[in-house]
Amino acid sequence: MNSLLRLASAVLMGALLAGPALADPSAGDLDFLVNQAKPAWLRQVEAKGAKLEPVVVAMSLQPDGKIEAARLAVDEKRYDRDPQFRIVADAAVRALLQASPLTAPAGHPEFFRNNPQITITFDPRSMR
Repeated sequence: MNSLLRLASAVLMGALLAGPALADPSAGDLDFLVNQAKPAWLRQVEAKGAKLEPVVVAMSLQPDGKIEAARLAVDEKRYDRDPQFRIVADAAVRALLQASPLTAPAGHPEFFRNNPQITITFDPRSMR
């Protein structure tokens, strides 16, 4: 019985240390992150004369918001064959890296620790 009690205590302690179940980031949280890089993205794309279009970027983040890696998450074939899209995609990745470290959304100090992999969308329709 004593070993069963120790096992139950260890399981309970592990659950407490792990913290609450994590929910996916909200649309507002993702928009908050995009908005930190949006001005640089818009400047870079417009400076090259490219047409703004949606770009999806995947990021790996450190707990302090520093971006370890950022890359195009979809349309890799299009990236290879469409120079205009390549400008827009490269500008999104560059803008994110320039904005690093990102600031966590208000009220979520553990946001990056809880979400080390995030995919965001730069969508010009929601940025004007």
